Amino acid sequence: MDKELERLQIHIDGLQVTLGKRNARIEKLEQEVERLKRGDVLPKELRREYTRGWKDCANEMMNSTQQIARILGHFRRDAFDLLLQGEREERETS
Repeated sequence: MDKELERLQIHIDGLQVTLGKRNARIEKLEQEVERLKRGDVLPKELRREYTRGWKDCANEMMNSTQQIARILGHFRRDAFDLLLQGEREERETS
């Protein structure tokens, strides 16, 4: 029974830490919303965030297209291997 209570206490302590972090994050976001409502966005800050956003998007697109190109390369190689294997088998049976 003592072990169970100890485990429950550890679990509760973990939840309290998590809730504390969440509440701090909520408070920070509420402050950010209020700042934005007041129009306290600096053009330089906004431009930096916009630039960061499109760069992240461009990087994601580049990574995705490179991954697709690799997959297509493997597919092309496998298709060519099957073609060669079929031709070999056809020659062997002829």
